[in-house]
Amino acid sequence: MALKVGDLVGVPASIQSGPFPDEFAVTVETNEGVISGFVKKPNIKIDPSDSNRAHIKGVVVEATDDSITVKLYGSFFTTAQGVASVRRNDLARYAA
Repeated sequence: MALKVGDLVGVPASIQSGPFPDEFAVTVETNEGVISGFVKKPNIKIDPSDSNRAHIKGVVVEATDDSITVKLYGSFFTTAQGVASVRRNDLARYAA
């Protein structure tokens, strides 16, 4: 999949109910390790075959041959900006 800066993508994540009814607690595998945080329901597409898996909406901020750096929509504990480097082959195209 050809991606460029500004493209919307879905980043795979594990999800569970969050502390508020309008959000999920999420865990995302990145190239640097696991990050966790909270994402509002409109920014998540739940996997229809597994309600504990989803794709989190993100925007591409940098693209290389091996990885993509995305700004994830949400609040994360280990990265205040929500920016993470992820494997290109794990992403899904996110409709605007």
